[in-house]
Amino acid sequence: MNIYRETTLACVLFAMLITPVRATEIYRYLMPDGTMLYTNEVSTKGKFQELIEAPPPESKKIVEEERAKLKREEARVNRIASQREASLDAVEVEIHDATRTLTAAKAALAAGVVPQPDDRVGIVDGSTRFSSAYWARQRELQRAVDDARDRLDDAYSTRDALK
Repeated sequence: MNIYRETTLACVLFAMLITPVRATEIYRYLMPDGTMLYTNEVSTKGKFQELIEAPPPESKKIVEEERAKLKREEARVNRIASQREASLDAVEVEIHDATRTLTAAKAALAAGVVPQPDDRVGIVDGSTRFSSAYWARQRELQRAVDDARDRLDDAYSTRDALK
């Protein structure tokens, strides 16, 4: 009896050793909503795309190397995304500041149109005209508005490029 049990056990072990290790099959399906489904079971809900054989057990080292490579790539992508997010935040602050500057420059231009007491110069016929200081101030106020508008446009362009 004991010999039969040992022989049977030896036959089972031998059969297990010579039987090739079967790789797991993974099926890829395109679902109706456009997502991809990866499963180890046959499905009728989506359109069959591909049969993927899992790597054999002896390639664990390769799998680990690929996993490490994917983690490095994920870290790189996350780093780039956080830099982009920080850049977008900085541009939003710049847009806010430029808008505030433009509003103030427009208000200063509107207030600067009103002549000051020394802005009129008398002419020979008794009438007056605006002095060169008045016109210089108007040009400077308009330049400030144009500069603020350019700054705001640049900030919007930068934000659009980042998106």
